[in-house]
Amino acid sequence: GWHNNVYKLNLNLQEQDKTNIKVVKMGAIRSDGDFDFKGIKAISTSPESKTQLINHGLINVKGVFNAKADQVVNQMKAFNQNALASVFKNPAKITMYYQPFTRYIWTPLSGNASREFNNLESFLDALFDSTTILKSSFYSTENFSAYQLLSHIQHSPMYQKAMVQVFGAEWHSKSYDEMRNKWKNFKENPTNFIYYPSEKAK
Repeated sequence: GWHNNVYKLNLNLQEQDKTNIKVVKMGAIRSDGDFDFKGIKAISTSPESKTQLINHGLINVKGVFNAKADQVVNQMKAFNQNALASVFKNPAKITMYYQPFTRYIWTPLSGNASREFNNLESFLDALFDSTTILKSSFYSTENFSAYQLLSHIQHSPMYQKAMVQVFGAEWHSKSYDEMRNKWKNFKENPTNFIYYPSEKAK
């Protein structure tokens, strides 16, 4: 167009990532002698199905440990946290600024308008809406251009994790329409963050 739109964004999220999950009580199997585990397939399972020994705690056998199973998995139980509820709906301080300037000599055409959002969900809802997210006098933002602000947020690890959760690892290169569709799908079918304790099953 004949003018330039300048956008700025201040974003502060609660850095509440659960990277240090503690186990209060761990299940354990201990034997002073030998220990035999025999996996049995259920009658209803297909011939291709495999038997598993899944250990979420501690197996301590002094003698011979014999696991008659197709697969042995040592893995602590995961902690699932709804990403929409825990991050995108979580209180945050987000302010977007918009001001139009003349194209070549950069003279302000109107004042510096701003709009505040109290969580990341409301901000993305407005950004991916069909109506303009912000106006300054007779001038309006172009949401499909303003969304590029998302790529400039570097200071928040929680923000980066949340964006990858919704939009994928390559979200920086996605178009406005792709991002909008992914956001719509996420709102309809929220996914979970998956955390594992620092302790290991063994």
